[in-house]
Amino acid sequence: VAALTSPRDTAALIFSIAIRPCTGALFLLVIAANLGMFWVGVLGTLAMGLGTAGFNAIVAISGVAARRLAQSGETRAFQVTTGALHVFGGAAIVLLSLAFLVPSL
Repeated sequence: VAALTSPRDTAALIFSIAIRPCTGALFLLVIAANLGMFWVGVLGTLAMGLGTAGFNAIVAISGVAARRLAQSGETRAFQVTTGALHVFGGAAIVLLSLAFLVPSL
């Protein structure tokens, strides 16, 4: 990464990492093909990719925002913001877990 000299080099590095297939996606494609539903597997793989891209974008954006907030010198605001994000993240996990649990009961 330290040797990158241009946005083109950076994009090439990111693309070379992102182009490799995910093992889960390969399993999904193989299983879907064996069940005679190849295009369902393709759509599932695309959905997996979009979900991963969205998650990684959120992590990257929040990391940059946290760094800027930490460097701003406002330690109290940083503490309140990170605490609120921890509580929000925990609540989101609980709600998603309950959303999957309740229908199966």
